[in-house]
Amino acid sequence: MSNCVYGYIQTNNSIAIENELESLARKFGVGLKNINKSELFSFPKELLPSLNDDSIIYINVSDSNTRNNAECLIDFYDYINDVKMNLPHSGLERLKILISIIREIFSIHNVVKIVLAMTECDQIESVKEVFISDFEKTIIDDFLEYAPPNIIYIIK
Repeated sequence: MSNCVYGYIQTNNSIAIENELESLARKFGVGLKNINKSELFSFPKELLPSLNDDSIIYINVSDSNTRNNAECLIDFYDYINDVKMNLPHSGLERLKILISIIREIFSIHNVVKIVLAMTECDQIESVKEVFISDFEKTIIDDFLEYAPPNIIYIIK
């Protein structure tokens, strides 16, 4: 199985966001990479931005800068302390890292919205719109029900 977190950031200043993504990845010890629009697997067409939209940054969030997926970041399992990993052993604590990254991206000026899929094997079962102020509670509730939730979040 492959857990993935990918999507895009819509902004009025894509250069400022791109400069901050590398810093955020180092700060939280995760991978945060630019991807191509073609890597938004299973996204409904109505959620895909237009081809020539310079206000969009496509991203992938992963367990580390050497990985391409978020296997541990969003599996929500609690690991015993003997397991070697660069992330916290608690599933909830790892999820809170992702929540913190999203909040920090929103704190960067000119972010309009973030559209982010959290999936197992690129399966998308639903789409949810949520305000950043409600995002933490919503995502934790969804992960308590099923992790990863196979949801695209439109975060405003």
